[in-house]
Amino acid sequence: MLGGDDQAAHLALNLARLGCDVIMCTNGPVQASDPARAALAARQIRICEDPVGKVEGEPGRYVRLHLAPGWTLERRALFVHPVPRQRSGLAEKLGCAVLEDGAVQVNELGQTTVPGVYAAGDMCRTPAMPYPAAQVIMAAAQGARAAVVIDQELLFTDAYSASEQAGEPAAATPDAPQRQAGRPRPGQPGPSRPRC
Repeated sequence: MLGGDDQAAHLALNLARLGCDVIMCTNGPVQASDPARAALAARQIRICEDPVGKVEGEPGRYVRLHLAPGWTLERRALFVHPVPRQRSGLAEKLGCAVLEDGAVQVNELGQTTVPGVYAAGDMCRTPAMPYPAAQVIMAAAQGARAAVVIDQELLFTDAYSASEQAGEPAAATPDAPQRQAGRPRPGQPGPSRPRC
């Protein structure tokens, strides 16, 4: 494992849980928090703080790290935890809230803090999630859910706008029966469809 922060420690702990013999090469002083260090020690994960000068190897056979002051460490594989970055600043330009790790903040429906703007995939997460979901199947599911919400929001916007222009009072929503006019807020259920 190459890295020395909490995210690298988390990945090292995941690998050790699978039965792997893990050495955490921090390329300098460990930057992980005290709880992360304690967890590494409990799992007997060795830590090497020597600077890494070069990495070489042969795919499928070995990886060799050249460490200061002049020794090498050879392993079967090398794991790294790159820091993700947004490829576009569009979300911030639109005024969307961004979390401390750079992920766009969304709710469970994929809505950002800006009405009408949605996000899905590993570019975003809810504040309750520790990391964005970096899996294709989860990104597809988030995108599909956001698409349903967008479709319903457009439907309600069009339907309620048409009824308001015609001078007809809009139906009350189930979550707010006292409202006799106006469309429901985005992301909230509208009136139920009649059974045929």
